[in-house]
Amino acid sequence: MTFAASAIYCLPNYRECAHNILGRTLEQLKDFLETETGKRPDELHFSEGSKRYAAGLCEILTSQSHHDYSIRGPGVLWERDRIKNSHAIFTPAIEYFKDIPRPDFGNHLRAKAIGMLLRPLIIYDGESDMHVDVILDDDIWMKSIDIIKKQLGQINNHVRFNYSCQKSNKIPGLQIADLCAGVVRSYHDKGVCEDAYHNIAQHILHRLTANTAQTQL
Repeated sequence: MTFAASAIYCLPNYRECAHNILGRTLEQLKDFLETETGKRPDELHFSEGSKRYAAGLCEILTSQSHHDYSIRGPGVLWERDRIKNSHAIFTPAIEYFKDIPRPDFGNHLRAKAIGMLLRPLIIYDGESDMHVDVILDDDIWMKSIDIIKKQLGQINNHVRFNYSCQKSNKIPGLQIADLCAGVVRSYHDKGVCEDAYHNIAQHILHRLTANTAQTQL
């Protein structure tokens, strides 16, 4: 069984709050599902029933984000895309954390996932300050945030993280990240959602350029 987590990177327009960022893109995804199923979801979740529509959803995600003016265009920290993604993939059964009590295993696994998702920022070597909002899905991530804060406190670069946990039904970016994580998990577990996976894989963020920006995950 695979544990997968995904992050969505974007640069919000300065006047937008987290509740609005990527809202237009999310509505386009819901429009697609309503057309295909006859029912409009209140919240976008990846589920067994979503697999058949994954390719169409990911195609809309990459195309419609170019028309979402809650976020800024490419060219500041990356080229071509308005949004980027990153992923953390584990097989929990073979993960090992030295001296970690079993009840804390999940928190440390999630902390490791946060570190992998933030890697482009952790290795950022630019001289300009960067202020990053990291929004995670619900309070289950709170203890993991405390763990990763201690670990990243030893890294000396110009990135400053602001962590928060919020309800996914209020934050479009969290719902889109759930879609991406579901596609990644399905592809690695069962080899399904191949077209959707290769679509989002073309937009993975590996490294940031050295420019000043304020971004949101």
